[in-house]
Amino acid sequence: LLDVFSGNGNLSDAFAATGGERVMIDNYSDPADAAKPENFFQMDLYDEQTLPNFARRVSGTDFDALLIDPPRRGFPGLNSWVKKIKPRHVLYVSCNPASLARDLRDLESRFRFKTIQLLDLFPATAHFETFVVLQMR
Repeated sequence: LLDVFSGNGNLSDAFAATGGERVMIDNYSDPADAAKPENFFQMDLYDEQTLPNFARRVSGTDFDALLIDPPRRGFPGLNSWVKKIKPRHVLYVSCNPASLARDLRDLESRFRFKTIQLLDLFPATAHFETFVVLQMR
């Protein structure tokens, strides 16, 4: 599992606890949390050189799934990452339906939507999370 915009790995902790192998990458790391795992990479995910640099560092590693939980602006580079990483599944968590739609638009020809779930984590507000699972065609 490649956990992109992983933070501390909260969304992939359960997977890792079952013995699943994960690699985490995020723009920043909390300086108070000096105990980052060996498989955590702090890299600027909006820099176009990050993908080739990351690919070199994990050369030979196959990722079955890509988990992504970007900030509100989304991840315009998602299509490039999917082409390079070649995951069978993409799991996308978003707090912004507009950036989610933009980011997933280019994946429609190679993936099919398996699950779309709205999560109302903030009752009595207009904010909600969207969870999308895509599976390679």
